[in-house]
Amino acid sequence: MRSRVEREGRLPDYVKEYRDELQSVGPDEFVRRYPYPVLIVAGLAGTLKNPAKTGTVVAESSELLLVGTIIGRVFSLVKARDSAPGPLFIGRTSDNDVGIPEYSISKKHCYLTFVGMEIHVTDCGSTNGTLVEGIPLEPRKPRVLKGGETLTLGRFALVLCRPHGFVSYLESNR
Repeated sequence: MRSRVEREGRLPDYVKEYRDELQSVGPDEFVRRYPYPVLIVAGLAGTLKNPAKTGTVVAESSELLLVGTIIGRVFSLVKARDSAPGPLFIGRTSDNDVGIPEYSISKKHCYLTFVGMEIHVTDCGSTNGTLVEGIPLEPRKPRVLKGGETLTLGRFALVLCRPHGFVSYLESNR
């Protein structure tokens, strides 16, 4: 039986949809269907602070709704078929290969390059920086990722998973 996602002809958007598909088809078929690394929005990494302001920050209900729609999202790290070759850009606007509509993420925040089996992440000089395992990247200086690392872009923590690591993530985070 085909999943709802398969019937609708689109990729899943959220961890739950991928988890359901994994349970339906098994790990080998799942990796065959999704051979690319992914970024999973695991949650909020923290609150950005403006040192010029003090006091309590009150979140608007629309912001809470947005946060709720971003957490749990899964972004496939593959360029679109008609995209120009080169790095895979991540940022807040739709002209990126991976667009994450969140104000704390820069328009062009960072990019990934795939060199053989290695994945390199480079911060584009973003306003809030890119962190790998809590360590800020120097702008425009690439860092090699193995898979399983937590990247922080703006307010969000994202987990980078290679295909087999994605299966493990889905199986362990039920």
